[in-house]
Amino acid sequence: MCECIDEYKTKLSEYLSSHGVELVGGISLDTVFPTRNWKLIGERTVVKIQYIEKRTSKNGKVREIKRKTKVINDYCPFCGEKYK
Repeated sequence: MCECIDEYKTKLSEYLSSHGVELVGGISLDTVFPTRNWKLIGERTVVKIQYIEKRTSKNGKVREIKRKTKVINDYCPFCGEKYK
């Protein structure tokens, strides 16, 4: 499995520090730790998806509904290597 997530966090921390940004704690990327049969199988990145949907109710009123979901990547978004 690639080490892109850790490398990216390190590079981003170094970049921000070199530009005068004082970090409290570390850099956070949205990641998940998927399991298979209760065994940790690595760290993967997540894409958050948000959108507003127009819905027409039975009485004809149109309203907007905010929707949120997440997609867990099967491939590293940085190097393209397939997660195992």
